[in-house]
Amino acid sequence: MKKLLYILAIGILMFACNDGNAQDRKDTDYDKVVKQGNSAWFIIGGAADTTGILDSVLTKTVLIETNDEVICDVYIDSDSLGGTSSPLNSHYFIMQYKEFPDDSYTNLDTVTYQGTVDTTFKMSSSTAYKARYWRILEKGKTDSFSTELQKAYFKFWK
Repeated sequence: MKKLLYILAIGILMFACNDGNAQDRKDTDYDKVVKQGNSAWFIIGGAADTTGILDSVLTKTVLIETNDEVICDVYIDSDSLGGTSSPLNSHYFIMQYKEFPDDSYTNLDTVTYQGTVDTTFKMSSSTAYKARYWRILEKGKTDSFSTELQKAYFKFWK
């Protein structure tokens, strides 16, 4: 009986103790986590990462585990899947950030893509921000032109 009480007490104690390094995240609004000490992360896209229909939206979000201010650069590799190039058939890539899970995203940089060829480009915050959530939002404004996100490479600078 004493053994059972001893084991039960240890179990309750272990359950009640909190790991000092654990962070409670109430959200799962990110695709990748960049651990403290790392500075870059790839997000590889594919067929599921396609925008094309009117007002379709694709987001790729990175959570960076740091309390420092960082500058973020994002390299985008986008694949045109066909259609007609025109101002009416545009795709917008918007770089955004926020500090807390319940905050709204703030726009930093926007690239408008109207081509029918594959393209690569870089977006940058150019100023350091104390933000933990960084994302690329791609918004399609067309019904006859589609793109596929091949790769998003996030690079963080202190």
